[in-house]
Amino acid sequence: MAVDTTVSRYRAALLQEAELEKRLIDARTERQICEKMLALRGGRGDDKSANRVHAEEVITKHADRLEPSDWEMLDSEFCTTGEAARYTGLSATSIKRYCDRGDFATKRSSMKRRLISTVSLVEFMINGKTEETS
Repeated sequence: MAVDTTVSRYRAALLQEAELEKRLIDARTERQICEKMLALRGGRGDDKSANRVHAEEVITKHADRLEPSDWEMLDSEFCTTGEAARYTGLSATSIKRYCDRGDFATKRSSMKRRLISTVSLVEFMINGKTEETS
C-alpha cells in the first residue's frame, strides 16, 4: 500500500514537472517571437519595408512550426545563393532556377549579386516545397 502511494506521488510529480517544462518551452518560444518582431521593426513601428512586414506575417502565422535554423535565417533580411543552398539543402543551380521562376523574392546587390529574401526561403521550407512540385 505504501509503495502504491509513493509511486502515485512520484507519477504526479513527474506529470507536474512535464507540464512546467512545456510551459517554459512555450514561454521561450513566445519570447523569441517577440524579440524577432522587435528586431524586424528596428524600434520603429511605421518605417518598415515590405519584406519586414512579410516576415512579421510569416512569424505570426507559422510560429509553432519555426525551427532554430529558421530563426537564424530570419536574422538577416537577405542572403546569398550559397547561403540559401546550404539552408534549403538544394543546389545553388536549383536556387537560381527557383529565383528565375519567381518562387523567391530577390534583389541585386551593388556588385550585381543575387540576394534572396530570407523570408521567402523560410516560407518555402515551411510549406515543404521541393523541386519535384514544379
